[in-house]
Amino acid sequence: MRSQQMRRAAGMAAFGALLVLLAQPVAAVPMPVQFLEMGTSPTGMDPSGFPMPVDVNLPLTADIRPVVTGSVADGFGLSVANCFIINESPGAGCQLAQPVGSSGFTLVVDITVLSVPNDVTASGATPLIFFSAMPPVPTYGVSDVSVIVDPDPIAGFTFTPFTALDFALSPTMTYYYLGFFLDLGESATFRVDVTGDHSGAGMPLAFAANGWVVPEPGTAVLMGAGLLLLARRRSR
Repeated sequence: MRSQQMRRAAGMAAFGALLVLLAQPVAAVPMPVQFLEMGTSPTGMDPSGFPMPVDVNLPLTADIRPVVTGSVADGFGLSVANCFIINESPGAGCQLAQPVGSSGFTLVVDITVLSVPNDVTASGATPLIFFSAMPPVPTYGVSDVSVIVDPDPIAGFTFTPFTALDFALSPTMTYYYLGFFLDLGESATFRVDVTGDHSGAGMPLAFAANGWVVPEPGTAVLMGAGLLLLARRRSR
């Protein structure tokens, strides 16, 4: 049983990176949730700020698949659009980068499902796209980055309610995640707030993302995740 759990943990640790440049908070907002740590493992989110009870319990037999950028054959593919709102100039609208000396920014991210695996299309199931970890990026720390579960309104944006889920690897180890149930062609918009001057990071902040497919009984297979590279480089 222990070796089986270790194999599942190793599979979860293969989550790929969703790379997005981040922007900082304009004002205090409801329920900011932070990742537990930065790394390539499925660290999950801090349960002390996580919405409870969760909406979905991810089973040990979960069929977890890679999510990549763009439309791909027989796989999950997403597009992304980012809006960076700088703390000191929220009225200036979307920016391409954080200016030097800024105290932070708000990032509004819009993701759209461009492709799904063939068996998902055939079954008619709606997959769940969820964010699992935050890989290391220069200048960013866990305390700097908050995913906003219930964001205050921002003119021009309609935020999509998160689905909260957990993965109980063992009686003493549970990972917590946020995501969206999205069909092919559907979009979700969410908000991330970042504090501090990260103008010199030279890299976008990274989130790991995966797709979960509700399996047929007895056929579920735990699969590692690939890279979701949804990056925008800083303008120079």
